[in-house]
Order: sequence, then C-alpha cells, then structure tokens
Amino acid sequence: MPSTVITREAVVSSIIGTEGFGTSDTVKGLYFGDALQASGTWGATGSGATNINDTYFSGTGMLNVVAVPEPSTMALLVMGLLGLMGYWRKRK
Repeated sequence: MPSTVITREAVVSSIIGTEGFGTSDTVKGLYFGDALQASGTWGATGSGATNINDTYFSGTGMLNVVAVPEPSTMALLVMGLLGLMGYWRKRK
C-alpha cells in the first residue's frame, strides 16, 4: 500500500488512507492522478466528509481542501491594482 503524502505548502499528490494524521487536516489542493479535485472535505464513507472516496481514503479522518487561486488570477489582480494606482497618480 503506497504511503500517504500530505504537505501544507504544496498540493497533495496522492492520498491513500488517513493513518498518522489527526481527525481533520487542511491542505491547499488534492489531486487524484492528474485531476485536481473540488474544494471541501474529503474522506471515506462514515467519516462525515462532504466528498466521499473509498478508493483513496479509509478510516474516519478527513481532509479539508481549500481553494488556491491560480497564478493568472493573482497576476490579473496585481495588474488591475497597479493600473488603478497609475490612474490615481496621473489625476493628481
């Protein structure tokens, strides 16, 4: 059985079981293979999680997957703010 891989700074590459972790852990992303999974709670049947997957999870532990903004979204936000700052400076 492959080991559980979990990291709080990076995206989870694979989850097999939840042994060795608390009853609820938070990660920034969850991939099954190359497919990014939806945000929310993930776990096995009986864990109380919103998203159930008995192939990758076992036991009663849960993963709370939080959404991470894409780099292009952050770049667009920064460019918009810089544009507004330039506009305000030009008007003064």
